[in-house]
Amino acid sequence: KYLYIATSWIIRETEKQLIVMITDRTAEEDANKFKYKWLSTVSHEFRTPLNILCSMIEHLKNETELTARGQEFLQLGGTSMQLLQVYVADLVDYCLLRNNKFFVSCHPFDVVKSIRQCIEMVQLKAEDREISLECTIDIPNSS
Repeated sequence: KYLYIATSWIIRETEKQLIVMITDRTAEEDANKFKYKWLSTVSHEFRTPLNILCSMIEHLKNETELTARGQEFLQLGGTSMQLLQVYVADLVDYCLLRNNKFFVSCHPFDVVKSIRQCIEMVQLKAEDREISLECTIDIPNSS
């Protein structure tokens, strides 16, 4: 009789623990779904203002007469906005990846241009701190 009671108690306690574990797992899955939906929504919402700012910067570069320093600021602003667009696109890609909706596509890009843009973004800060930046890019011939 005692063995039956002990076994019965163990089974009931195990069932309770399983129910708690399933409930916790379901809550965790729901929280993750909400988190990725929120990330996806926020990243999409960032795209519109970023696109507007990028087009405004391009318009200012083409339509206004600025000093060389002003042009430099606009160029830096444009490069920074493009970088933010890349981050937002990465966030969208991450959400797609988490939802198994991500597809990889390869595109050529200009490595030298990317390096120069990185240097331009920190150049003004370096100049403010009286730091000299130099970059030499040596690309071997492909023949």
